[in-house]
Amino acid sequence: MRLKFIKLVIAVVLLNVIFVSCEKVEEAVIYDELELLLPKAHDEDADTEMEPNI
Repeated sequence: MRLKFIKLVIAVVLLNVIFVSCEKVEEAVIYDELELLLPKAHDEDADTEMEPNI
């Protein structure tokens, strides 16, 4: 009985670790995509502001 309980606890802990790591990977991917998009948009805005109006 005690061995089954220990195996159950280990299984639950491993599943939690897997799900948490997957969530962190998804957050990292989303953050990387935003980081790729935002500087480009910011640079375009900066370029248009720097150009002299003739």
